[in-house]
Amino acid sequence: MILSNLMIDTSWSLFLDRDGVLNERIVDGYVTQWEEFTWLPGVLDALNILSVVFGPIVVVSNQQGVGKGIMTTDQVEKVHMKLLADVGKHGGRIDATYFSPHLAKENSFLRKPNVGMGLRARKEFPAIQFRKSIMAGDSLSDMLFGRRLGMKTLFLSDNKSDLSKGNKLIDYTFPNLLTFANTLTTSPPHHLTMTPTLILTIFLSYTALLFVITFITARRATNRAFFIGNKESPWVVVAYGMIGASLSGVTFMSVPGWVGDTQFSYMMVVFGYLIGYAVIATVLLPLYYRLNLTSIYSYLETRFGFWSYKTGAFYFIISRVIGASFRMFLVVNVLQIFVFDAWEIPFWVTTSIFIILIILYTFKGGIKTIIWTDTVQTTFMLLALGISIYLISKNMGMSFSGMTSAVFDSDYSKMFFGEWTDKRYLLKGILSGAFIAIVMTGLDQEMMQKNLSCKSLKDAQKNMFSFSIVLMFVNFLFLFLGASLFLFARDKGIEMPARSDDLFPIIAIHHLGPVAGLVFIIGLISAAYPSADGALTSLTTSFSIDFLGMDKESLLTEKNKEHIRYLVHIAFAIILLFVIVLFREINDRAVIDKLFTVAGYTYGPLLGLYAFGLFVKRQVKDRYVPVIAIISPIICYLLSNYSTQLLFGYKFGFELLILNGLITFAGLYLISYQGSRIVDRVS
Repeated sequence: MILSNLMIDTSWSLFLDRDGVLNERIVDGYVTQWEEFTWLPGVLDALNILSVVFGPIVVVSNQQGVGKGIMTTDQVEKVHMKLLADVGKHGGRIDATYFSPHLAKENSFLRKPNVGMGLRARKEFPAIQFRKSIMAGDSLSDMLFGRRLGMKTLFLSDNKSDLSKGNKLIDYTFPNLLTFANTLTTSPPHHLTMTPTLILTIFLSYTALLFVITFITARRATNRAFFIGNKESPWVVVAYGMIGASLSGVTFMSVPGWVGDTQFSYMMVVFGYLIGYAVIATVLLPLYYRLNLTSIYSYLETRFGFWSYKTGAFYFIISRVIGASFRMFLVVNVLQIFVFDAWEIPFWVTTSIFIILIILYTFKGGIKTIIWTDTVQTTFMLLALGISIYLISKNMGMSFSGMTSAVFDSDYSKMFFGEWTDKRYLLKGILSGAFIAIVMTGLDQEMMQKNLSCKSLKDAQKNMFSFSIVLMFVNFLFLFLGASLFLFARDKGIEMPARSDDLFPIIAIHHLGPVAGLVFIIGLISAAYPSADGALTSLTTSFSIDFLGMDKESLLTEKNKEHIRYLVHIAFAIILLFVIVLFREINDRAVIDKLFTVAGYTYGPLLGLYAFGLFVKRQVKDRYVPVIAIISPIICYLLSNYSTQLLFGYKFGFELLILNGLITFAGLYLISYQGSRIVDRVS
């Protein structure tokens, strides 16, 4: 969570703990009189700043020394009177002080982490809104107090202990109150132009452009147009649009941040993509076109049987629902923080608006519409990438060639790592990239649906080869952007955020001027829509074809099929809405990342199924295939968690996908028998 995204002004309130936040804490003792009260360094200066920034500022403090008989309530009140006077004398402001005299064992409603003092403050200061309040303290009790009232929480400690790391109660961590106050004033004035109204206007204008394209492309669209674009899509348009579809919001925000830990080693994965895309173009696409498939998982029924077919389709649906929801969550959450939080609109309403817009422009045209909207989204995303690099160079007083030299002279540009146990090991990256491309493009209904909309196999192959080459350069530019961001942060003394994903938005919106902020928002929206529209269309296609058998049902009229397709489309939109909101409720990025990783495990069985079907002339006992497909990801998950103990320090990376496929392949061989290869009869 980015502090500056809150857009704090005088409509916000600040709650402060006392001992350890304002004054030096007396170890195993209490401040019983003013002479024992010692301001912490910088606190009075901090209060000068904070009194201008915030509305009501109040102190809430536990003082169980009263309950122990060490001091009286009158003594505490005298200390607080002196405290308020001293703050005012130095030009600052604290509007009220509250304290609980109760012992911890009494569990009084007034004693933190219970919320009595907060409710009393709101009663006396009606302007206080807990959703627009910050609780600053130095203990988890303070954090829980704030969280129970719906505040943002600020943990103050100059000790980089494990107490604050990854704790779900803590939104922000600063070493002291002055650092926090200075953070609120270090952003240049131009960041104020990025108002919620402006951002919403950009979002709606962009969406309106997509609706214009939808109106043009969706006229007289049929079920065939929805599923495969009537096989009339120009391959050049498909290839260009697939760049945007491949580079989701995760790529847009995460790949630049990866540079801090993994340098340019991700390029090994990208080089592997080239191998994978070549396999797709020369092996998988000819198979799909020869069998005239609408859903690529129909092949599994032809090759193995009913249960293999349903397993493949089911795993795709699970993977795509979780993966697409994760990508959409990242972007919708940014819109929520920047726009809708300011208007106190709930997250589920924001998500619903986004999903409804996706439904409206994909409802009729499906893949026929998406082919063209993807080209617009790719264009804006690439413009955002290029302009961001230019603005960083300009703000650092460098030409593009100077920035290029700075990047390649830095440690960030290191690309080749030769230690086999290193997760950045080059061979590991290349092999992983090849298989990632095969399964997440070649065995993914969303990506292949676009290829299958081309006029011919030859056109689809042109699309894959050209797309893969351009994508390699685009990924390199994202890494270049990442190195530029880290160099800029170092040059300007910008503190690294806790999550590397936040580096790009922090710099773009708060340090590069309003143009960079606008460019980032447009680029992020451009990355969001392809994650949503393609997923919704492919999920509708897979379920309609693979589970409802709409391509085989001869008793249904075209109108009946269209009606069913509409219902499926809306149902999956509701499912995506539910999962996105669930991610927000979890409110734990580590858990969400793990769910996303688990969803990736389901591609391993697909890899094993297709590899066995294509390269082994044996048949399998179809009813046992779901069992193999469940066991393989479980084994991989356990190996990933315990690999350092079992494999002499080895850590799995992307190559876990290969292992997953191999285990599935081996399992299929165990349940196989000598028999004719069914696919030969339809070749």
